[in-house]
Amino acid sequence: MDSSKPKRHKPPNNPPIVDQTPQNDPNNEGNENPIVDKTLVSNDDHNPDDRISNLPDPILCHILSQLPTRTAVATTVLSTKWKHLFASIPNLSLHIDDAVPNNDQPSPNFPNFMSHLLTVTLRDAGLREFVLHCNHDYGNARIDSWVSAVLGFDVTRLAIFFTAENTGVSTPSIFNSTTLVSLSWSQHFAVNVPGKVCLPNLKRLLLDFVRFPNGESFERVLDGCPVLEDLCCYSCAFEDIEILRICSGSLKLLMLNNCCPESEYEIEIDTPELELLLYDDDVATYYPVTNLKTLVKAHVDIGPSKKLVDEADVDELLHYDQNVAEFVGACCNVSFLYLSGTSVAGLSEDTGCFTRFQSGLANNVPACLSLHLRSIYFEGFNGEQDGMELVCYFLTYAQVLTKMEFSFCSSMPLEKQLSTWTKLLLLQSYSKNCKMDFPHEVKDDIVNFCDMDGSQKLTQEYVREHEMEIRRILDVVRRSSI
Repeated sequence: MDSSKPKRHKPPNNPPIVDQTPQNDPNNEGNENPIVDKTLVSNDDHNPDDRISNLPDPILCHILSQLPTRTAVATTVLSTKWKHLFASIPNLSLHIDDAVPNNDQPSPNFPNFMSHLLTVTLRDAGLREFVLHCNHDYGNARIDSWVSAVLGFDVTRLAIFFTAENTGVSTPSIFNSTTLVSLSWSQHFAVNVPGKVCLPNLKRLLLDFVRFPNGESFERVLDGCPVLEDLCCYSCAFEDIEILRICSGSLKLLMLNNCCPESEYEIEIDTPELELLLYDDDVATYYPVTNLKTLVKAHVDIGPSKKLVDEADVDELLHYDQNVAEFVGACCNVSFLYLSGTSVAGLSEDTGCFTRFQSGLANNVPACLSLHLRSIYFEGFNGEQDGMELVCYFLTYAQVLTKMEFSFCSSMPLEKQLSTWTKLLLLQSYSKNCKMDFPHEVKDDIVNFCDMDGSQKLTQEYVREHEMEIRRILDVVRRSSI
């Protein structure tokens, strides 16, 4: 139940990056762009004082790769020596942003810049990575031509981000590339998925705010990515759908975030090689097939939609509980599991998290809990009895448990923090191996509270009262599990 997320390793051998974009400089009339000191570089190919041009081409290419795009591109007019240097940068990584500093209006020169860059300047370039941020609407036909031109360079990494509404890529050519390994795609616009998708080398796909006309079009995308390993979907929309199928024999990482608003459809996850799941969304109406047998780590934060909270009857609440329990149960083989409060506690205010947790076990202690669970992290622990019962349950039946870590709810009064802290430390004495741990800020708050006004709160009588309550809670847990 550790809320920390897995670290992502930085990919090796990053290509040189040419950053920034063409911008209008208010202090530079005619949009001229100063490159370097004219005493060092001249447009005279035989100028003996042109010391920079006399450097070896690999060094010059490295220098250009560190310059802003506009500056690097402008060097092509210096002389014949420089004309093709920019395009000859090996494994070129090009990052372009149309934003103009201190100006919300689009640059009138940006479309011409993009056209000249892709059709003339980079004509023979070895482009490896292309990143484009567009904050304005330049017309989808023009954007399609840019993306098609980039794909013509056989890039391996493509990242395109469009923030304007109804602006983005509509060309089917983006679904037909034999060289793409990584595709990051953000747009508030529906995609046009062809009947056949061919992305044979794509391993990482990130979709952000992308709208699909139906579930079948999304399935065709996954079917056309036979070696896909990472799939990240943020706020994606499906206009005509009853079931979202995520079926992939190669997928190892799956991230779903806000893709099922108002619990509108079922979600089928059939990923026999999945190792990492990050799932933060409204709970689906049903999980017909959930193949997560190889899952190692899971971060699950699924809860009721606002509509369900406002309008649900008893039967709908029960159905919600069953959906959550079934999905969490499918993650039983993991070595790392994070469950949010809503994923555990459900909806009903009169039913505590321990009662709800135990009801899904059918009076059987799962082997993953009794034989494999080694550490638990409770985030925002509130110290209520149902939470203490859940702690007692884990202490009683998790045979190899060695660590329980707690952070307290930020709104918990200091007096209750002291009471909860005392109970948890007393519980520790009922376990041979498990240690209770708290963040430094919790310990400091309790120490300061105990020292306040010289009061002695941790008296023997205070501890004895809490120990009697702990014994009552343990007795409740043991009797309810018989």
